[in-house]
Amino acid sequence: MKKVYKALIDFIEVHLSVIFFLLLFLSMIGQVFMRYVLNNPSPALYEISSYSFVWVTLLSAAYAKRLNKHIRFNIVIEKFSRKMQIIIEMIFDFIIIFTFVISLYPVISQAFWYKIIKSQVLQIPWTYLIICLPLFMILIIIHNIEGIVKNINELKKLKNLEEK
Repeated sequence: MKKVYKALIDFIEVHLSVIFFLLLFLSMIGQVFMRYVLNNPSPALYEISSYSFVWVTLLSAAYAKRLNKHIRFNIVIEKFSRKMQIIIEMIFDFIIIFTFVISLYPVISQAFWYKIIKSQVLQIPWTYLIICLPLFMILIIIHNIEGIVKNINELKKLKNLEEK
């Protein structure tokens, strides 16, 4: 079960990100070629690069959270003991989980509402662009829960060390 979970998360965060990044990269090269060599800009390539950019950004942000490599402003937090740092991190994780859980259903229903709106050039429903937001939210919820579990285990280890 754990292997299936890891494979699924890896597929979404790593492999899908790579696919969208390649799509973004190739569409940008195509735009430059079309605009400056053929002197005929392509609106379709612009739409592809826009959609790809949003997907890459959100999936990569979820991956950064998974690895705990996202940007942090921890100047003040570093002044506290390790135990207090863990507690503060858990509080922030709970706040994010709470916020995302509350807003997840409205975001999903809004995303599916957008199927009636289509992109101007490719005529792709906006749902395919917007659906990456609830996917991002679900991934962040999962990673925050994993982080809380990891932090609880670390607090237990710290408590055991203090007792010895």
